Amino acid sequence: MPADKALTGQIVRHLERLPDGVALNSENDIGQRMTCKVGQVLLTVPPRQALQHIQFTPALPNALTAQWQQSATWMAPHAKYLAVYDRPFWR
Repeated sequence: MPADKALTGQIVRHLERLPDGVALNSENDIGQRMTCKVGQVLLTVPPRQALQHIQFTPALPNALTAQWQQSATWMAPHAKYLAVYDRPFWR
């Protein structure tokens, strides 16, 4: 995907399927809302998180939501950390 096509810093709130694409409603970290029409959406959150935080129109099929609700959130029970090094010793 070309970098100029990626929109960051937005929280997706609602996805609506349209006959010719998807209406995506989002807001930034200070609450400013925006709507745009896109051809495709790539969700990069765990399925259960998507169900909890994104409204889908029309509603997703029950079989799919059941599957998403049962999907484990990878690494959820594990500790995570970030390491910063003075120099890239691995090169």
